[in-house]
Amino acid sequence: MPSPTKPCLACRQPIDAAATKCQHCQQIQTALAGLQNKSSAHYIALAAIIVVFGILLYSLFGSMRKPETIPSLTVGPASVAIGKPDEHLRASCFATITNPGLYAWGNLSLQAEFFDAEGKRLDVLYQEHRVRIYPTHSMSGRVSGQPNADPARYASCKISVINAS
Repeated sequence: MPSPTKPCLACRQPIDAAATKCQHCQQIQTALAGLQNKSSAHYIALAAIIVVFGILLYSLFGSMRKPETIPSLTVGPASVAIGKPDEHLRASCFATITNPGLYAWGNLSLQAEFFDAEGKRLDVLYQEHRVRIYPTHSMSGRVSGQPNADPARYASCKISVINAS
């Protein structure tokens, strides 16, 4: 009775079923042996599948990146305070800043405009805040500095977020 055979993984010639090396092409019979005789079309097709899969993943998860725009943070009504916490007179504007969006924003650049009783702008101050506002969260924003006008004229203020990352 002839011994059972199997095809060589590389050259496909019949060899003994227990053989670990083909007597025709001398290829060791491992799972990777069949790969060396594949045409380049197989590898091109495999690369194309990987590229398409990568594009699909990027389209799904790439849209979750933070947009490169100024965030849609909302700023509540502001209140003005004039005080002398140290040796210098300070004008401060306070407001609640809320993040209704999907992304956390940090490193806020805030601008405060100060107005007199008639609504005339008296002063503009800027301040950086190294904090993070997570989605659906709020924070107390404050911009303060030395007033450039008569402190008695400061009646109201408005805070705006001019930049965030």
